[in-house]
Amino acid sequence: MDLTRFKGCAEAYGADRRRWPAREHGLYDRFAGTPEGAAILAEAERTDRFLDALEVAGPDEALAQTIARAARPRRRSGAWWQATAFAASAIIGFVLGFAQVHDDGNADVVTQLLLGPTSLREMGL
Repeated sequence: MDLTRFKGCAEAYGADRRRWPAREHGLYDRFAGTPEGAAILAEAERTDRFLDALEVAGPDEALAQTIARAARPRRRSGAWWQATAFAASAIIGFVLGFAQVHDDGNADVVTQLLLGPTSLREMGL
């Protein structure tokens, strides 16, 4: 269990004891001198050298400006169009629904459809 923890710490903090948290120095001291610990630290040392040799490129100014432009809030110029489309679809739906009513000369049907029941008896009460 401790060797597994030692390996995990070596992978996380590297081979240099100074990079390890103070609470893990005892673990480092216990396993660094063993053959298994030396092999783990050798692998961590190779990884450390590889990472230390990498050079980080500076930020790309064009990319930073593109991100900044994308983050700015945009004005909602199409909101009136959405409201108009909703109102038009509601009116068209009402007209088509009302056109489905067959008027057989009884005007009360049309009135009842538009206004609803006009008395308690029509409501069934």
